[in-house]
Amino acid sequence: MRKRLRGVFVALLLILSLCATSVAVTEEGDVHHLSIDAADGADLDARVRDLVYTEDETIILYGSFDTGATFREKVMVILWEGTVVSGPITFEKGGELFCYTLGDGRVTGGVRAAEGTTLWLTDVEIEGAVIGDDVRVSVSGKETAVLPILYATTTPATGAEAVFLPEVPVAAAFGDYPALRAQKAENSIPDELRKAIMEFTGTSTVELLRAPDKNLCYSPLSLYYALLLTAGGARGTTQAELYATLGLVEAIQGGANPAEMAGTLYRNIHLDDTECALALAHAVWLHSEYQFWREYLDVAAAQYGELYRIDFTDALAGGYMARWVADKTRGLLKPAIQNTQDERLAIFNAIYCKVPWEKPFYTARKPSISRTERRSSAIFFAAT
Repeated sequence: MRKRLRGVFVALLLILSLCATSVAVTEEGDVHHLSIDAADGADLDARVRDLVYTEDETIILYGSFDTGATFREKVMVILWEGTVVSGPITFEKGGELFCYTLGDGRVTGGVRAAEGTTLWLTDVEIEGAVIGDDVRVSVSGKETAVLPILYATTTPATGAEAVFLPEVPVAAAFGDYPALRAQKAENSIPDELRKAIMEFTGTSTVELLRAPDKNLCYSPLSLYYALLLTAGGARGTTQAELYATLGLVEAIQGGANPAEMAGTLYRNIHLDDTECALALAHAVWLHSEYQFWREYLDVAAAQYGELYRIDFTDALAGGYMARWVADKTRGLLKPAIQNTQDERLAIFNAIYCKVPWEKPFYTARKPSISRTERRSSAIFFAAT
């Protein structure tokens, strides 16, 4: 599809060099190409309302427009080199919609699209969010200001709003060894993931140890899970670099689904009993001006991730997140979290571990001392 489109663009370069009117219409076979020049009127919305076009036509914009525009039919929009659209571009019809630029094109008002739309963004800078339910975005070329895991909303949430809470699997009871073995067997950790986590552990730990003057308590699995949850919502170069850092490139090329592998690992190690517990929790906190993509909810569900919307400008925002940490660690951690008003996204991971000692320590007994002729030994018991 892209090779065919690029061939069309080459032809358009020749066609547009001959266009001088405000709305030029040219034909190449059965395909119509419409072009709109801002020099003949910068109100793009009004220009498009007066434009006569049909489904699947190509519309080329060039110049600086003071407004956005609404396209009533499924179209391909091409932003010519240096074109700026100071307003949202809206596509009312579903299907595959293309927004291309042959240079430094920019849309400052974001993009709105109908449900079920696939929006292709190639070398176009979107300064604003993509709004729409179940809209799939493919980004290549220039990085955009849009996080693919979210889209904007005009109704900010108040406080902390739980968007998605996963159904945590029921773990086998401590001491029920047949059930525990079955849980492990049904959720066998893929070798690729096991190897990737081990390599990530070694690499990341070495980097942290480069700060010799600090005492550190580090959970490699916690960081790995947080980055994996982040990678599932990224796109383009960012996603590729995250998966490379996580050591999953070959696994993905072989058809593996990173989110599903993470879910398998979660179920494999999950324990939650009064005697023994190993519980992972991870959450993405998104500024209340935005909403999560529906497809990202599937990623979070597969990894048992929680999704929240929160107003980072609220002085109580840090308290909401600190309470989440306290809840997930059963009150063992009660951090003081400071957030800034510039924050738009925060990713948290917490791990709770309760495992009985094979040889318990006791605090009630006093040190016992035994002596021999030339040797003495002392056994001290202390709480841990």
